[in-house]
Amino acid sequence: MEIILVDEEAKRNEVIMGCKVEQRYELKECDGYIIAIGDNKKRKALFDGFGDRDIGYCISVVSISSRIGREAKIGRGTFVAPNAHIGPLASIGENAIINTGSIIEHEAKVGNSTHIAPQATVCGRTVIGDNVLCGAGSIIKDKINICSNVVIGAGAVVIKDINEPGIYAGVPAIKIK
Repeated sequence: MEIILVDEEAKRNEVIMGCKVEQRYELKECDGYIIAIGDNKKRKALFDGFGDRDIGYCISVVSISSRIGREAKIGRGTFVAPNAHIGPLASIGENAIINTGSIIEHEAKVGNSTHIAPQATVCGRTVIGDNVLCGAGSIIKDKINICSNVVIGAGAVVIKDINEPGIYAGVPAIKIK
């Protein structure tokens, strides 16, 4: 099976991780696909659009160097990057990205179309809504609830529930927009 990465900004003859990169590709009925665009809104729009077209089939990709705990669940169309950790009984929604070296601890729940950036840590029993970005190196304390449509800045530390959409940054994280 050949793996082709599609990126509108692909360079001529570009190869990433041994895979050809093309600017355009016409999806065929027998093709498995995953949408790995970092922008949550764009990724969700494509995910929903492909689901409506009945062409190809959506797959999840889990790196062999990631660690997946017992009874953890990973939704359709989700990408789990190298060296990520998903703890026991954790649940990851559809169309999510769990990026390089990130940690999702035991019994945490991550919503649909959410992106956990490199080296971010989501402690145990935390619940994160849909369309959330946890920036690189951010830390979400245990037993925290984060509503949908939130951006948590790189390096931020969330120590209280976030009940209102917006952008949060700092240590401790506060709403900035």
